[in-house]
Amino acid sequence: MISTLIAAPYKLARLPLAIVDNTLSDKLPETSGTRLALNRVIGSVDKVAGTVLRNPEIAQRGTDRIERSTLVVLGLDEADETGTDREAEVATIASDERATVPTDTVQEHKVGGELAVEAIKQVAQRKATSELENAEELQQSAAETKAEADHFSDLAETTEHERHDH
Repeated sequence: MISTLIAAPYKLARLPLAIVDNTLSDKLPETSGTRLALNRVIGSVDKVAGTVLRNPEIAQRGTDRIERSTLVVLGLDEADETGTDREAEVATIASDERATVPTDTVQEHKVGGELAVEAIKQVAQRKATSELENAEELQQSAAETKAEADHFSDLAETTEHERHDH
């Protein structure tokens, strides 16, 4: 129960990433560098947040997302129907010091990561701009309300003075 309540603000903070993810997942292939980078970023954020918030569900979601993107990079995605133990293969490849990723793949992921970061920055900028506009509107509304309250206060004082004068 408490873990769920603590996780609620994180879910709200994660919303811009989820929107970018949903948008990109419809438009980009699963092996796209941008999509893979975004999946790793979201997975890492979930994993850290789950650990900090002591919410194992969020942490596991992040771990699963990172593992899925690793499987895609290694060509062991869900379409692999050879029946091999994927987790064992990933562990073997990860522990093999000779395992290398082709340079063009690394460059593609670097560019994809930069694009994902830029997309996240743009979403954050739009959200910040929207929040600033909302704050300015609230400030204007508060100023108008204060002006009205001052006006009514002045009217009340005038009416009170007029009663005492009569």
